[in-house]
Amino acid sequence: MREEIEKKYYNNKGAFIWSLSKESGKIYLDYINEHIPDFILDKSISEKLYYFFNNLTEPFLCDCGKYRLFYTSKKGYYLTCGDLECMQKSRVKTNNVVYGCDNPKQNKDVQKKSTDTIKNKYGEDAYKKGGAIRKKFNSTMKERYDVEWSMQSKEIVDKSLETWKNNPNKEEITQKKVDKYNAKSDDEKQKIIDKRLSTYAKKWGSVENYYEHVKDISKETCKKRYGVEHHMHHPDFIKKRVDSYMDTITEKIKNRLPENIEYISRKNNDYNIKDNNCSIIKLKCLDCGEEFEINTHYLTFRINNNKNPCLICNPVLHGKSGLELEVLDFIKNNYDKEVLSNTKTIISKELDIYLPIDNLAFDFNGLYWHSEEYKDNNFHKNKTDECKSIGINLIHIWADDWLYKQDIVKSIIINKLGKSNRIYARKCEIREITDNKVIKDFLNENHLQGFVGSKIKIGLFYENELVSLMTFGELRKSLGQNRKEGTFELLRFCNILNTTIIGGASKLFKYFLNKYDPNQVISYSDNSRSDGGLYVNLGFQYEHDTKPTYYYIIDDIRRHRFNYRKDILIKGGADPNKTEVEIMHERGIYRIFDCGAKKWIYNK
Repeated sequence: MREEIEKKYYNNKGAFIWSLSKESGKIYLDYINEHIPDFILDKSISEKLYYFFNNLTEPFLCDCGKYRLFYTSKKGYYLTCGDLECMQKSRVKTNNVVYGCDNPKQNKDVQKKSTDTIKNKYGEDAYKKGGAIRKKFNSTMKERYDVEWSMQSKEIVDKSLETWKNNPNKEEITQKKVDKYNAKSDDEKQKIIDKRLSTYAKKWGSVENYYEHVKDISKETCKKRYGVEHHMHHPDFIKKRVDSYMDTITEKIKNRLPENIEYISRKNNDYNIKDNNCSIIKLKCLDCGEEFEINTHYLTFRINNNKNPCLICNPVLHGKSGLELEVLDFIKNNYDKEVLSNTKTIISKELDIYLPIDNLAFDFNGLYWHSEEYKDNNFHKNKTDECKSIGINLIHIWADDWLYKQDIVKSIIINKLGKSNRIYARKCEIREITDNKVIKDFLNENHLQGFVGSKIKIGLFYENELVSLMTFGELRKSLGQNRKEGTFELLRFCNILNTTIIGGASKLFKYFLNKYDPNQVISYSDNSRSDGGLYVNLGFQYEHDTKPTYYYIIDDIRRHRFNYRKDILIKGGADPNKTEVEIMHERGIYRIFDCGAKKWIYNK
């Protein structure tokens, strides 16, 4: 019977398969059904014949466990069940075997072959660059959508967005792209950026021209849609942005409230982030039972410092914060002469702490109240300069330094009060240090700015203990300087805490000059705590005062602006049409300005 079935099938496949569905072919179909597995009996005649002719007994299953799709009685089965996810996995698996990558277009040979074909056919390395193809494409788009490019059509854009919105795998796709980019080396990432910028420059004449073009289109679109040049000028968007920002801040604060404080509500007025009323929330103290309103920044400050947030149980005293009172108490405990606080008659601004006998003053700068929201860019510099004009040495103490580097700040205060321990440099041994861990630990423990890499490290050792350190390096790019042969920067100088090394700086610098014979040495003194007298003693010449620089306040710490440059923010996905400051402000992050610095130069 099998031989007869095979003969009829191969003589005329179509007629034989048709006859199996009729009474005349019933005898053959019954024989076929008897010689194939039971799980295939409810399938098509072609599928039965495939099993029959190939003497198969096992089902063809997809990796997911479902039956694979049947193709023809000659070719058999597809590799998958037909579900999109399984087909995609199978395609990737096959591509990896054949091409060594997930997608043939990732294979360099395939890419070259494709590029060569397009060049031979259209004379360009991309077919849309060819004049005829581009013209035809633009013509078709004009005819169908009245635009030259697809993304100029609102209909296409809306459809595209809707498709993406309904894509169940969009998070996975997005994450895959992010992971793929993050897996690249810094050089590979830079090549991508350089290639993009090169394309902009080639097409628009310069990168700046491209950004101007994008700005113009953005303004035109915003005017058309919202009647303003930028969507954030529209009150609805401002309200939405501020509401979103405040919701996020409020939720974070609610999660951090102590057990004795209960959240009640939040104030919203003119939808302006800089408006204090947007940052006011109402709370209830479960200890005293009273309700009170408090600024969110000040509340965060109290929580961070483990202070009771309740303004009833723990009111603001005499306009001073708890941290400022700590500084005042420390000075009073280490200084036996007259100490004035909150004096308003010495200069045009209030001095937090003033020691009239020594013409010394201290200002405590809380990061929130001294940020750009409340103080202009030159506030701290102008106050320092005004004090200097009448012979007062003003020392600025920043809240984050007092919180996280208190031992170093106290050492600076002790030194200014003349209470430091004294060691003579002639009793110290001078050595160059190569162990970077020793340098790192010493600077982090004794210098407010902490560790910075350096080429030359020279230390003074007293009874075999490092007590003073001076480091030198090449000019720093982060300060906008170009390296020069024979020119060094004095990067760090500090003594061990609560100690003055008499003649220490001179001994260290003289050793450096004698051994390394520099043509020029530059350095900077911070106006917030020094007038640069040390550099005068070392033979440096004053060149100029730098403008106050700014830091971003993040997690109640001043973060250097160098790490938040616009190019870095753009790499992280920020809008290239906005300035660095606009981007940071949108994230609710503001700046605080220092007092500037003095630049000093030593010439051979």
